[in-house]
Amino acid sequence: MRTIVIGLLLILVFYSDAYGQNDIWLGGNIGFSIPSNIGRSGDQIGFKDVAKSGYQIAFAGRWFYNKRLSLGWDIGYQYQDGNEEFWDVNNFGTATSKYNSAHFLAEGNYYFSHQEIKPYCGVSFGAFMLFNTMTFDSAYTGTDADASVSYKAKQWKPGFKPQAGLLIDLSKRALLDIKTGFVLIPNLEETIETVIDNGWPKTIIQNPHGNQHQWVISMGLLFML
Repeated sequence: MRTIVIGLLLILVFYSDAYGQNDIWLGGNIGFSIPSNIGRSGDQIGFKDVAKSGYQIAFAGRWFYNKRLSLGWDIGYQYQDGNEEFWDVNNFGTATSKYNSAHFLAEGNYYFSHQEIKPYCGVSFGAFMLFNTMTFDSAYTGTDADASVSYKAKQWKPGFKPQAGLLIDLSKRALLDIKTGFVLIPNLEETIETVIDNGWPKTIIQNPHGNQHQWVISMGLLFML
């Protein structure tokens, strides 16, 4: 993450000298995330199978070094509940799961117009900190048949997001940003751990799916410094 930030700062310094622009905008956005099974293999559990749609909030900034191109950042947090149908264990107990994440992204965008409405496309890339939790409360708690288990899987993963949107002038110092993107977090593998509980082996599957790909739709405001 430090390397990404340093690299971005160096790029900003270079283009500041080259173009002499000072259009820096800061703001935030809220969004809606939709899990996807795109990219899974046929026998693999997908993110859409285990998670429901969720919400995110982010702090964002952009620096326009000319009318068509910008660099920026997006730092945010996302919350998603588990899919009750997937985690339904009938009369054996109650299972719950949550999929939370923090992201630290750098981005670049190209604008097809510099009028009041500016369509654009770009890509974000950076690091995701994933907090996946699952809890199973057995219906036989306190007996020899108690299979209750809980885990929290924390993983740093690289990821990127192709994106497209509209930037709309609200005033000379305020912009409305509406965008959609597809978040790809590759190489997220299942972790299977066997532990001994009361003399019996117990298998714990952490992160029972291969990736956390998802669509994100967001809306936010940017204000010129």
